[in-house]
Amino acid sequence: MPFILNGTMYDPEDIVRFNGQELHFVASLTGDHMLAVDDRQLYAYRRQVTRLEQYLHGRRFLPRVDDASTSNTLLGPPNPLTGFFQHINLEGHLFNVKKNYGRTKLGGDNDEISSFEMVGTQVTELFEHVNYTGQSWSKILPYSSTGDYYHAERNLHQYGWGDRVSSLGTW
Repeated sequence: MPFILNGTMYDPEDIVRFNGQELHFVASLTGDHMLAVDDRQLYAYRRQVTRLEQYLHGRRFLPRVDDASTSNTLLGPPNPLTGFFQHINLEGHLFNVKKNYGRTKLGGDNDEISSFEMVGTQVTELFEHVNYTGQSWSKILPYSSTGDYYHAERNLHQYGWGDRVSSLGTW
């Protein structure tokens, strides 16, 4: 998928030019490109601003505590969560993570996530390594005053993130 880094649009095959660099990706709302950030501090500021927006709208910050259910169904509001799937198109093994929680290590599900479904959650962050480290990829939905959030990311492979996730969070 094309990506923008430091104001320049790159074709998907150009990603090899950045091998060895830690990049953080944010999916565009249109789904036709990604924003890449190569500065860890700048990415940390973006995360802080996103959390401040959540705080200003009466939502909790994402605690760094593992918490996941193993239910095979999505609950959704009033129990918002994000469901993570082993295969594309929301198929295969499923585990859910409640809103405002994350998993520092996926264990047996490590590097096996290929799609997810956000039901009542606004932000999902995926990390390459355990403990929220390494490169990252985020999906951020526009603010909704009603809190009616829904998004299905059916194929993480198109972003280069299929079967790559080792830790994650959602809020």
